[in-house]
Amino acid sequence: VKLLKRSKTKRSQGDDKSASHRFAVHTTWQINFDRIADHKEFGKCANSFVHLTAFVAPEKIPFTFLRITDVDLFDNDPSALRSIVGLLTELSLFREESNKWLAVHRLVQSVLQDLIRQQSEQLYETLQSAVIALASCLHAISMPNLMEHAMSESGGKHEDWGVLALHALV
Repeated sequence: VKLLKRSKTKRSQGDDKSASHRFAVHTTWQINFDRIADHKEFGKCANSFVHLTAFVAPEKIPFTFLRITDVDLFDNDPSALRSIVGLLTELSLFREESNKWLAVHRLVQSVLQDLIRQQSEQLYETLQSAVIALASCLHAISMPNLMEHAMSESGGKHEDWGVLALHALV
C-alpha cells in the first residue's frame, strides 16, 4: 500500500512537470507566432500562412501557398517570398526543405490547431484559406496522365501533383 501511494505521488509530480513543460513550450511558440503576426512588412501574409499550415500535411508545404495568402504583395515585391521564408525559419517554427517547400513540426501544428480552434470564426477562415490554397495549386498543375507518368523517368509536375494531393488528405 505504501509503495502504491508513493507511486501515485511520483506520477502526479511527473504530470505536473509535464504540464508545466507543455505550457512553457506553448508559451514560447505563442510568442513566436505573435512576433510573426506583428512583423511590420510581412506579418499579415506570414501569419495567414502559419495558420493555413496547421491544417495541411507537415512536410513539403509549397511556397505557392504563401503567394495565395497575398497575391498583390508577391506581384509588387519579388523578394517578399525569401523574406517571409527567412522570418519563418529564423524562429525555428519551419524548416526549408528545398527551394520550393517548407516543413513544420507536428507539435507546432498541434499548438496552432489548439489556438485556432479556440476562435470559431478564425477556424472557418483558416480552413477556407487552406482549401483555396490547395485548390489553386492543384488547378495550376494539370492532373497527371497516369500512363505518361508511368513511362516518364522524372515525375516533374506529376511529382508536385502527388505531393499536393497528400495535403488534400489531411
